[in-house]
Amino acid sequence: MSDEPEGPRSFDNITTDTPYYFPDLSVGKDNSHQHFPLGPIGGVISVAMENNEAEVKSLALEAPGAKAGIEAGDLIIGAGGRKFDKLSADEATGGDGLPRQLGLAILAAQAAGTPLLLDIKRGAEKIEIKIDLPAAPDFTDFSPNCARSTALAKAACQWLAANYSKSGNFGTGDSYSNAFSAIALLASGNPEYKGIIRQHAHKVASILETSVDHNNWRATAMGIFLAEYHLATGDDTVIEGIKACCKVMGERIDAATGRLGHGGTELPYEGKGLVITSGHAHLLWALASHCGIDIDEEAWDSSYRSIKASIGEEGNVGYNFSLTVSEESMARTGITATALELAAKSSGDKRGMYGWIKDNYKRSTNGHTVTSMGLIFGFMGKTNGDPRALRTSLDYHRFLLAMCTPIDPAQGAYYYGLRTNIGGDSYLGFRTVGNYTTALILHSVKKDTLWSFGNRKPSWSR
Repeated sequence: MSDEPEGPRSFDNITTDTPYYFPDLSVGKDNSHQHFPLGPIGGVISVAMENNEAEVKSLALEAPGAKAGIEAGDLIIGAGGRKFDKLSADEATGGDGLPRQLGLAILAAQAAGTPLLLDIKRGAEKIEIKIDLPAAPDFTDFSPNCARSTALAKAACQWLAANYSKSGNFGTGDSYSNAFSAIALLASGNPEYKGIIRQHAHKVASILETSVDHNNWRATAMGIFLAEYHLATGDDTVIEGIKACCKVMGERIDAATGRLGHGGTELPYEGKGLVITSGHAHLLWALASHCGIDIDEEAWDSSYRSIKASIGEEGNVGYNFSLTVSEESMARTGITATALELAAKSSGDKRGMYGWIKDNYKRSTNGHTVTSMGLIFGFMGKTNGDPRALRTSLDYHRFLLAMCTPIDPAQGAYYYGLRTNIGGDSYLGFRTVGNYTTALILHSVKKDTLWSFGNRKPSWSR
């Protein structure tokens, strides 16, 4: 199963011989710029914070943008004669300004079946370039009746399925991205993927018979996947694997503080730990309890004390007890609120978290290292907290989904760069992460698949 399919591909009556292309985004900790994929235009742009011009960093030579005459080094300054607004350095503004305006312009042109008109600055010259994009409807209500969201989610899942190898890996082979790729396929509810999901579940369960990964991110992700799989299928062969993950995570908690770190019992950052791994553990335990597994309440309470100490005044879950500000809080807040919902615990804290998520939905495009989590767990929190907040956030993020829509719809989905450090996503594999993140965003409306998305029907996939 190849990572780069060749030759003509067909998807929903669209056939193209466009060579496979994936935007190469910058990896680093430079917060002065953000890189974005250009969606069906085909390329990558870089936008400086507090700037309203986008520099074209690279182009796919056979894509609509390059064919229309855009060149690397060009500055995109507007669309249809309207200048873009600045991309603010304030993460609370999300994609406001240039990214959102460009994404919405792409959607409008495709929905109307008319060329996308981009205003370009090339040296001292200003020109207008007309780009012919494939016609496609805009996102509507994100239900199964929404043709665009259905097609993009399907394409993302098809890419994941096509790139599942005999060795049991999606793309890079990292256990974390493997788990969330399988979760994305499970979330689709499509019986076509049952074989892959079952195969991967049995592989993970077999691995856990011997040992649980020292890395706390991977250990919890593997357990979360197996718990969702068991709840979907009733397959008892994975129960021991879930139990092993739950037990190990309880044992790795620092007894004095309730904190967790990246791996084993080690606490990074001078012993402060990091709450995001605690959130993963709580989601694992909450799901496992619905699988009929007895949870170590002492471990839950000890770990939750460290989370509670990190809750900010606005209701957000901070980095740790010493850093409770709202920045980069969406992933931690969304995963914790979801765990509390599943466990029917701490209603006061949960209400505060839901309120913060609702008011700060634009912060979904901000995280730290594994920045895709801000989108995945943010949408989990919105799904469980308030359907209206979920719809508001989906509608807002239409621009992001446009930028993640590839040149050829059969190529899956692109990775959206987000703000700050995206190093973790680079380790997990941008192609894999882009596809499972897009699929999970779009499947967040489904109440009949994942329990972390609101389902409460055991063995629902039978």
